[in-house]
Amino acid sequence: MFQKLAIVGVGLIGGSFGQWARQNRVAREVVGVARREETLVEAVACDCVDWATADLLHACTGADFVFLASPVGQIPAICAQIAPVLAPGCLVTDGGSTKGFVAQCEAIFGEKAHFIGGHPMAGGEKSGPCAARPDLFAGATWILTPTSKSDATALQKLRVLLEKTGAKLLETSPQTHDELVAVASHLPHVCAAALVHCPRETQENAPQIEQIVASGWRDSTRIAEGNPEMWRDISRQNRAALLDSLEKFAAHLEEFRAILRGDDAAKIEEWFRVAADERRRF
Repeated sequence: MFQKLAIVGVGLIGGSFGQWARQNRVAREVVGVARREETLVEAVACDCVDWATADLLHACTGADFVFLASPVGQIPAICAQIAPVLAPGCLVTDGGSTKGFVAQCEAIFGEKAHFIGGHPMAGGEKSGPCAARPDLFAGATWILTPTSKSDATALQKLRVLLEKTGAKLLETSPQTHDELVAVASHLPHVCAAALVHCPRETQENAPQIEQIVASGWRDSTRIAEGNPEMWRDISRQNRAALLDSLEKFAAHLEEFRAILRGDDAAKIEEWFRVAADERRRF
């Protein structure tokens, strides 16, 4: 489908997309971009890309497909840098967890390239090219955020491509995307991190806590191992929606605290029953 695919950020998401793209011959050439020499070596060794470089412009020169898997705070600046060197009509998409920058990126590319925001709802607590796998997106929801300015042909081409990964496509506006992922993705990560902070504080007075954390704590905190730089940018980029989600979450905690203070067995059980039923339904 393409001559040159440039993947900017060859970590878990970018590396997995590269592995899938190479296995399925999506492009004649798959190039990776990363800042660290170690990542460049691993990206090639793990079959994520044909070759890799730290030179962003060299990698993107003549590219007719670009996949941006860098931290979301860097995406507009990257777009501004690569815009002059892309092939005319280049398709540019991203895997970022926020979409407040979509309009900015569309304006940067203008008519030369077609930017369509994307977000695969897949991943894990491990990062880097060595954690990548080509089936990462199979069965996952891949959100696309086209706007009224999106090129219809480019959008359809992207739909066809992403469906071949096995992902389930969902299209929303950039604003709706950010509101939804604040609840479904960003809030859980903040909560997981908070759950790690609690025993860390307890450990100061009771070091035995390390020996008694059980599977419930491990399951609930798994995602807290995620890349701190990435989550710093996500939190800042989606600050308003995340703050709103945190307020709602705090209200639920306050509700349970009030029920617990009242020591009402029936209400306590009902609070947990509603949550269990909803979890099963989802």
